[in-house]
Amino acid sequence: MATTAVPALVHYFDTASHRILCAAGGFELRSTKHARGVTCPTCSQLLAAKEDAGAEGDAKRTPHPPA
Repeated sequence: MATTAVPALVHYFDTASHRILCAAGGFELRSTKHARGVTCPTCSQLLAAKEDAGAEGDAKRTPHPPA
């Protein structure tokens, strides 16, 4: 009988807070600080929301040139 390997989830490691973004815990977790390598759906959603909030904040802080 053939066995199929289930790929391990790769979580996002937030370097600012020094924790996994989705707050998953355990010893057998894989994580990365590179967004392109994240396979955890919860981390992906939280990362997208975090980036959207950052983009909105940057737009509010950007001074407009004088007219």
